[in-house]
Amino acid sequence: MEMAFLFQSRTRRVIFAAVFVALLGISEPEALAQRAYYKFTPIADAQPQFPYMSLTQFPCQNNDGRVGYEATLTGGVQGMFTRQDLGGINTIADTGVDPYESFGDCSINGNNLVLFSALQKVSDGYAQVLLLGGGNPMLTLLTAGADGTYESFGAYQLNQQGKAVTLATRPDGSSVILTNGPLTGITKIIADTAAKNTPYAALFDFPSINIHNTVAFSAMKSDMSGAIFTVAEDGTTTQLIDTTGPFAGFDDLDLNANGSLAFDGHQWGGLGGVWRLDPSGGSTAITKITDGNATGSSNFTAVSLNDSGQVAYSFSDEFTSQSTVGIGNGGRRFILSPGPIVVGPGSMVLGNLVSSAHIGRDSLNSLGQLIVEIEFYDRQPLIARADVVNPWQNIVLGTVGALALSTGNGSGAGAHTGVSLPMNLVMLDFDVTFMTSKGELKVLLGDRLLKSIPASSRGMRQSFRVPIDLREKTRRTPPIKAQDLTFQLTGAPGAVVNISSINIPSTHLSSMQGGAVSRWHFDVKSGGSANFIDATPFPVEVKLLSEKQEQSANAKRVSLAILSTKTFDATKDIERDTLHFGGLPVAETADAKGGNRPRCAERDVNGDQHPDLVCEFEPPAGKAASSSRKISTLEGMTPYGWAIEGRPE
Repeated sequence: MEMAFLFQSRTRRVIFAAVFVALLGISEPEALAQRAYYKFTPIADAQPQFPYMSLTQFPCQNNDGRVGYEATLTGGVQGMFTRQDLGGINTIADTGVDPYESFGDCSINGNNLVLFSALQKVSDGYAQVLLLGGGNPMLTLLTAGADGTYESFGAYQLNQQGKAVTLATRPDGSSVILTNGPLTGITKIIADTAAKNTPYAALFDFPSINIHNTVAFSAMKSDMSGAIFTVAEDGTTTQLIDTTGPFAGFDDLDLNANGSLAFDGHQWGGLGGVWRLDPSGGSTAITKITDGNATGSSNFTAVSLNDSGQVAYSFSDEFTSQSTVGIGNGGRRFILSPGPIVVGPGSMVLGNLVSSAHIGRDSLNSLGQLIVEIEFYDRQPLIARADVVNPWQNIVLGTVGALALSTGNGSGAGAHTGVSLPMNLVMLDFDVTFMTSKGELKVLLGDRLLKSIPASSRGMRQSFRVPIDLREKTRRTPPIKAQDLTFQLTGAPGAVVNISSINIPSTHLSSMQGGAVSRWHFDVKSGGSANFIDATPFPVEVKLLSEKQEQSANAKRVSLAILSTKTFDATKDIERDTLHFGGLPVAETADAKGGNRPRCAERDVNGDQHPDLVCEFEPPAGKAASSSRKISTLEGMTPYGWAIEGRPE
């Protein structure tokens, strides 16, 4: 299932400013950066109709796009699995067959070998084992807590040659960085806090290994300063950076094939961020990817670096456990370049609000694909791959400004602006698109209810015209020159609505004006959200196949094909029950479970080797078609909350 997902953008005023800045070749502040379009390919889903009860927060991915992940099946069996795109699922190990109680996070290489940890039952308890699966047989690289040599091991990583690295601790509290020969047990000591004349007082987690068998790790030196080191395969040790400069400490590390290293950490004074070190000619350049001033949080929790120098990162809210995933390369950002935030709290995916998103160290590959675990307020988690969409191929020019209101995990959200109305009859025009099938939108002038609209026709834009009569003969109270016009969404958590084309001609009020942001104010209640978005619909190609007159003179049944392309799969990237054509809902047919499903079929209509979606549309029983549009328009939404629109060729 693949589809571009539109992230929230700014109003036209900010967009025009961003274009001007971009054309000058000036780097914008991250907070003003134009957000990008992404498409998501679901890899594993824990919804009831799928076979998983739970999914790991830290999936891994190789440069071919094969994803590794730990999951618990609905029957309670835990396993380590891999999958590429929407192909078959490979089981690396599971607790129903193998002698293990549980599995940990993974690292995967281009040979589809997966490094992961497990707990194994032994006579006096449990032993922690580091396993290499995907080959035949599965190899045990390290066992901790069994023979007394090592008590436990921490984070680990696998390179292309099948060589692994990990941090292990001994019962006496000393620690070592260990590696191994290709496809052999971990035995080689890279650094040791117990060795004679050791320069290390402590070794920190997250050692990293690249394709050249170079290992990077962070440590506390004997003088109590911190540093990041690399150790080449021949034993050459290099200190890349230490805490005598601007940095107070280093946390997560990732080393790429070019010798560049990404890390998150803190500067003196407490500012957290993500940086990339690029060794060159005997010196090391430092590039800032992001910091707490840009994200609003200094609590960075993971980094993932690819061979192109892109860095994915995650950070959690300072006051909650909610996590956001971003990406950057430290260069200047232009108007059509990827935005810094990929997905996080408030993002709309699969028609539901995201509550949190996580990545692991092997989440970003050299194709720029990012594998993410996504959690929601009101549905089960999902593991999905994010790809940047080429804006020139996948979007239409021009924008549709809209207010986006969501109850989130709370009770409501609203947007209001002051208006001065003449003492006569005026008309308020606006369009509404409910992105969920719950919630109620209320339109108020001051404390006077103008219109109440319950959620209906999910994914279809509905136009409303509401009279506001302030003529003297109709007034019951003294006139008020200025009042607040309010759009208020209430209902169950997770309700979402977009409001666009707001217009009262006599007041010069329009949501499309350049100064729209400055006059609108947002209110949220215990977890709701409200802001401006770019609601430009994704254009789809539509072909009218047949149109049949029904018994009623105004009722028509229409057969319509929505055509797929190389980057858009109409059979998977559309929520079929949201489709409407000229106001007609998609027809329904009974399914095997006694319910109804959209009357749609999949076939290649235009012979381009891409399956198209063919659907029928008809008025509900006993009703006639109500659309008066001269050119009927197909409307609906994607699983990611993005509107689609198309007209027959």
